[in-house]
This record gives sequence, structure tokens and C-alpha cells, in this order.
Amino acid sequence: MTRMPETAAHTAGDPQAPLRLTLATSYAGLAPRTEAVARTVVFTHIPKTAGTTLDQIMQAAALAHGAVWRRVRGTIYGPLPDTTREALVRFEAWDRDQLATLDYLTGHLPYGIHARLPRSCLYVTLLRDPEAQLLSRFRFGVQRCLWPRETPVEELFQTRRLVDNPQTRQIAGLRDRHTECTPSTLAAALAHLQSDYAIVGITERFDDVLKALITLLRWPDVAYGRYHVVRLPLDEDVVERIAAAAERYYALDRALYDAAARRPVPWSADQFEGVVTGSERQRSVLVVSPSVRFAGRPYGLLDSSQFDDDLCRSVTRQGGGVDVV
Repeated sequence: MTRMPETAAHTAGDPQAPLRLTLATSYAGLAPRTEAVARTVVFTHIPKTAGTTLDQIMQAAALAHGAVWRRVRGTIYGPLPDTTREALVRFEAWDRDQLATLDYLTGHLPYGIHARLPRSCLYVTLLRDPEAQLLSRFRFGVQRCLWPRETPVEELFQTRRLVDNPQTRQIAGLRDRHTECTPSTLAAALAHLQSDYAIVGITERFDDVLKALITLLRWPDVAYGRYHVVRLPLDEDVVERIAAAAERYYALDRALYDAAARRPVPWSADQFEGVVTGSERQRSVLVVSPSVRFAGRPYGLLDSSQFDDDLCRSVTRQGGGVDVV
């Protein structure tokens, strides 16, 4: 087990803010139908859906258990036209021997990349309410100086700096931002979610997804902090224009998201046997947070008693807290 950090750091970006962690546990009553050992877990990371947090957790889980995690860097649909297909170009340059070693593959990649993987694939994704996703994407662009905050949202779509229905495009497997996104594209995306994705979650129920992954992939419990949270304030009229733009340019994404939100559980029926009877703590806790370091590493694997007695108490003494889900 990893030694405790010397101090529990404060929230990244705000040294005065108290640290908060969420402890996600395994589902009681569920057992995986098949082992994931022989499969490559592929995380279709849609931008601005809390995917960076899940990606960091996957990386830590892989490192803690000697598995191979690799992320494809880059984008696929922007936010600038010259970045189109950047992630795909990098992925397609990897040779078969590299791909055969992967236990976890993550990145802003579209559905369909499993065709190049030598091992069978277990797809995972997160969808987000389209209005919230567009608001986050606009804030991200302002923060990264891609456009000033006074830029009209409509202009970003008209100049193709933002692309319409990005979630539908990515799950449908569209590889070119210039391809028209139609109701047929939505139908393809819905079919992929239904037939090929083991875990389909929504950002607003992130912890349900994490608990399902802990149970399915036999991870330890996970105590996490959020990554890449953008809280840039925007004027009310800007927020209203973004909402109107989402209604116009993200209509298919709305249908896709609503379909995912209606699912009673984030996993497909063939992943587990049994029924959920509650949650149960395990013997160890994987701590993954941008605010905590363990001997220079961004994660730590602790005994559950060590987590409860030492880390939780340290966090509480500093005015923070741990929420158990």
C-alpha cells in the first residue's frame, strides 16, 4: 500500500479552498458476467463531460494494478478547424503490437476505433446535458484565449470553430467535422449506445458510472476530486444566448442525451448478473485528486482503515470533507 501524503493539499487553483473528496464504492449484489482482463476498455471521451476526471481515475486504476493505460492526445472536431482529426491521425499511427498491449485506451476518439484493436473491446462513454456542455465549451474557449467572451455564440458555429451536435457525431463515428449531422446520424449513435457500449452514463450521474466501473472492472473503492472545473463567470445575456444556440445547434445531441438519461442504470444488461442490493466498502481505496500527491504521484492506494483514520481526518481538520456515494 502507498504511504500517506505528508499533507492533504488544498483544491487546485485555490489554495484557501478546503479539499473535498467523493468516495465511490462497489455495488453490492452485482457480479460481472465476464472478466475484463482480455478486453481493452475504450473510453470515448466527449469533451466537457467530466471525462478528464474519469480519465485520470482510469489511469490511476491501471497504474495501481500494473495494467497498460494510454491516452490519444489531441482533438477531433475542433474547437479550431485545423485540429480536425488530430487525435485520429495519432491513433492510426500506432502499430498493431502497441495496440495489442492496451488494457485502457482513452481520448477524444469517435466510435469505431475498435476495428483496429487486436483484443475485444469494452466501450464506455459519458454524455452531458447539451446546454451545459456548450456553456462549458464556451467558457473553455474564453479561458484558453481561443475567443473573447464577447464573441457571439452564433458566430462560432457559422465559422465552424464550434461544430453542431458533437456528442452525436462522436458516438455515431463521424470522422470529419464537415460531414452533415442528420437524423440518420442520430439513429446510428443510438444504435451504437444500445448494442456496443457496456457503460453509458451522464455527467449529472457521474457516481453511478464510477460505481459500475468499480464493480465491473474489480477496482478498489475510489476517492476522487474533480479535474478541469472551469468556473469563469459569464453575463446573464451570454448564458441566455448559449441556451438558444444549444437549442438550435444541439437538437440531435438533446435527443441522444435524453435517451441516455432515461436508462435506469448506466450499464448494459449483459454486463452483470444479480441485482443491486446496496453499496459495500472494500479493503482498499484508490485516491485520485488534482489536490493530493503521494511521493510525487497523482494517486495513492490505501487500506480502507488508513483512508478513514488518517486521510479523512486530515481533510476534516483542514475544513474539508469526504462524501460517500
